[in-house]
Amino acid sequence: MGIGGFHNFKEKTLEEVAQQYLTELMNRSLVQVSKVNYRGKPKECHIHDLLRDMTLRKMEDLRFGSMLIFSSDFLNVTDLCETTFCAKFKLLKEVESHQISRLRKLRYLFVFGGETGQTGGLKLVNRFGCLALQNLYNVQISDEIEELKKLTQLRKLGISCLQTTHEWSVVCDCINEMKHLQSLLVYGLGIVDLDSFSSPPEFLQSLLLEIPLRMLPKWIPKLQNLAKFEIRLSRLEDNVPLEVLQNLPNLVVLIMASFAYVGEKLLFKHRMFQKLKHLQLELMSDLNSLVIGKGALPTLERLIISRCYNLTEVPRGIQRLRKLKKLTLPIWFKDSEKPAEGEEDYHIALGCRQLIPLLSQAASCVDSQVLDIKCELTNKPFNVSLQAEADESDTSRDVVWCGVKSCVEQVRGV
Repeated sequence: MGIGGFHNFKEKTLEEVAQQYLTELMNRSLVQVSKVNYRGKPKECHIHDLLRDMTLRKMEDLRFGSMLIFSSDFLNVTDLCETTFCAKFKLLKEVESHQISRLRKLRYLFVFGGETGQTGGLKLVNRFGCLALQNLYNVQISDEIEELKKLTQLRKLGISCLQTTHEWSVVCDCINEMKHLQSLLVYGLGIVDLDSFSSPPEFLQSLLLEIPLRMLPKWIPKLQNLAKFEIRLSRLEDNVPLEVLQNLPNLVVLIMASFAYVGEKLLFKHRMFQKLKHLQLELMSDLNSLVIGKGALPTLERLIISRCYNLTEVPRGIQRLRKLKKLTLPIWFKDSEKPAEGEEDYHIALGCRQLIPLLSQAASCVDSQVLDIKCELTNKPFNVSLQAEADESDTSRDVVWCGVKSCVEQVRGV
């Protein structure tokens, strides 16, 4: 696409045309899908060795590309139609963004922060809107933010350092011109009212909000194509996130992390989230109860709970998750039970008793002084692996590994 290998067809983008070609190759079994993303879209593909060798020969003959094996030295690749610059500039402090605006065929621009803890992002300059960008991340609000409105081909956009409701209104005016926007990331430094976004992009599939909020924006239920939603730092209460998000018909991935929720209880009510496959709860220190009601989360495959330090019980109703393939959660060893001599099967910890009905066989004993254990459950084949982690502050404590005695199968009818 970058060198003109594909051409526009009617109103379709180059990426859409390329996706059609890839789909045709997959249908002809010339390309095999090895990994898909949360929307079922191919993420990684394999090809046969013979086809690979032929492709590499053609690529070399036509100077279409090159295979690189990176080392510590910078590789100078100038004999290509497309040049990729791959170097580490550890001391770089400033980039002249007005020079970037001259790269008229640039499609992807990623600007990442350093390791100094300083906030910042890319400030747009005059004529920046002339670029043919499709992915643009870490854009900081500036006087030239109107240039963003000209980037009508954007598919993915990230806004950083948002501070006021007025700034958000300006961003909304720009986004309204982006009819093909699929992914939006918003990072804020203060409490901002996001409700001024009256007409969100129709085809938005992924949304990340990392910003303090009083409540979730009212326009979120309008995102009928939203497949992934991630929220951080919002400090919402009273089951608000679930009540607002439950009616999104195509939501597959839900991530709530870094004090996104400060309530004590999360309740997944009857028939909530009928298509959700991935649920991740991380760093919500006030959460002490997680309840899964009857008929909720019927398609959930992955449940990941991490650093919710007050959640000392296994989620109630977890046995209802019939399609669960992976389970990661902390189990606190305050009341570990040791098996009697000669016994092999026993409860690992009092807080883990609710998990035992899911297993046909329990694991071996682990040291009762281990503070945290991560339990990962997969069902291809359906088995359990237990890994106890050492406290980072106690270098004398060894990491304890506890292997499962054999593969276990899910017990039906619990």
